[in-house]
Amino acid sequence: MRVVVVCPGRGTYTRTELGSLSHLHPDKADLFARFDARRRALGQDTLADLDGAASYSVARHTRGDNASALIYAASLADVLSLRGVEVVAVTGNSMGWYTALACGGALTADDGFHVVNTMGTLMQGAL
Repeated sequence: MRVVVVCPGRGTYTRTELGSLSHLHPDKADLFARFDARRRALGQDTLADLDGAASYSVARHTRGDNASALIYAASLADVLSLRGVEVVAVTGNSMGWYTALACGGALTADDGFHVVNTMGTLMQGAL
């Protein structure tokens, strides 16, 4: 089966996605830990704290610096979990364009996270 991957933009990590990183992708714990180390070094909430929160908070989870990291991590983990398909193209919508760079192999997972986290942080800082 051949597929096109479309990486989502802002607003796609919602109340229904809360907990999805740990529940759907426990095999990606090392990847998420690397992302968390980067965020911790920057004084940001970790993905583990955000995704593992007791409840979803619009004020917390939709901030540019938090939403971008959550959406990137979830999207990348989904793509890395694909089995039995041939990815023939990768594209993205809005912030998803940056995610598509990593999902398509133009950036490493860590470099993609750096780009997305930087963009989200700059967006949040500009508000």
